[in-house]
Amino acid sequence: MSEQTPPSTTQSETPTGLEQVPTPYLAKMKEELEREWDTAYVNSLPDSAFAWIAPAYGKTSDDKRLRKLEHHDREGNVDRRHVVAAMQSLLGARGGVDIPTGDRREVYNHLAKHYHELQMDPPEFHEARVEEKKEVEGKVSKEEAGKGIVASTVLEEAVAPWQVKVANKLKEALTTTDAAKAIPIIWSPQVELGAEPKRVMRALGIVDTTLRGSPGNKFYFPKVPTVLEAVDATEGTKPDELAVTVDRLEITTKEVIAALSVTRQVVEQITFNVVDILTDLLSEGVANKEDKDILAALNAASGIAGTLYGGGKSAEGDLVAADVLTTDLIADGVTAMRKEKREPRYVIIHPAQENALLKSDKFINAAQYGGREVILNGEIGQWLGIKVLKTTQVPTGTGAGGITTYHAFFISERVWVEEVKRDPEVEPKYEPGERKTYMYGTMEYGVGILNPKGIVKIITA
Repeated sequence: MSEQTPPSTTQSETPTGLEQVPTPYLAKMKEELEREWDTAYVNSLPDSAFAWIAPAYGKTSDDKRLRKLEHHDREGNVDRRHVVAAMQSLLGARGGVDIPTGDRREVYNHLAKHYHELQMDPPEFHEARVEEKKEVEGKVSKEEAGKGIVASTVLEEAVAPWQVKVANKLKEALTTTDAAKAIPIIWSPQVELGAEPKRVMRALGIVDTTLRGSPGNKFYFPKVPTVLEAVDATEGTKPDELAVTVDRLEITTKEVIAALSVTRQVVEQITFNVVDILTDLLSEGVANKEDKDILAALNAASGIAGTLYGGGKSAEGDLVAADVLTTDLIADGVTAMRKEKREPRYVIIHPAQENALLKSDKFINAAQYGGREVILNGEIGQWLGIKVLKTTQVPTGTGAGGITTYHAFFISERVWVEEVKRDPEVEPKYEPGERKTYMYGTMEYGVGILNPKGIVKIITA
């Protein structure tokens, strides 16, 4: 199909094209484009956000500049752009970074691991050389480098190959009326990838993909609710056997969708920051919905191990502002679950509930973990060995006087099942009359509760 030339549009009419992007995406896009990790923000990051820290830091010096190559945000999430920037600096771009030669390979391996997690191909390791530094700096302006925008002549070195493909395909798609052929194949795995760092709940349950690529939207998972215990053997005596009945958990999948639009003019002026924003917006929408649905299923589950209320109250409507989450409530939640012969593995809280935990001497901040500790998405630390995760998708309610209440959850293992029929994908539709492409991030899944006795709900102000 031949390329269609759009009507001429003066710069004064649409300076950037962003003016035509519907809210709420406009504010988000502008915020992300303009956002910088300034000195104050970097200084506020935990030590775990950095790829290298000088041995003197915290011992003979408190100079935060001794922490190098930040790439995790305050919540511990890996930031794609700062991983790329950290790797570039390690290899000599933008003036390089002052790290001992003996430590560079280890730092490279750490960053390369994040590259693989993000489905990016890391550049080859080499010691930063002046010649290479000059070559890169000659292709990337100081202004562009500061904004994370990389000139097309060094794309293969500075950004992931998939980003190059996305940008080219996106531009190609918006010059034709056949956009659907250009985007989904390239974007589908990237939306899945983009959602992964934002998901908090998926890793805590069972994920099944039996329905993927199969007809139908119902799935049945075997359910054996009884806990089996061994007994002392008596010679010559037949032990009492457990009569096992196998029930089934029925899960019905549903489609969820996140939508945005972008004008042709925006894409023609595209930078890789914009590509990231579009991908992040769609993946964030899917990931948040997925977390919200899992937590809603926990919240609605019947026959759970117990429901506890702040301040010793017996109903959510009686809660007042002082009835906040305490370590005593958390201890009571552990006891309630263990009475059901389940072991609590995780506690999921809202950010508004974390104050008591942070002040507890039994709480270990995730920033203090050893180097081999696996940190889950949303994990802020551990309380008596129980992983504590934080998410704004925790269900809320209403207490006395209309105050907002929050539903925290203790959960054991194998509490719920998520059946994924279709992974996240992007479906574009170009409207030539509007000079606009509509993008829909979709996913199909269902959630069911497998073991309600592995749930304790704690409702507080």
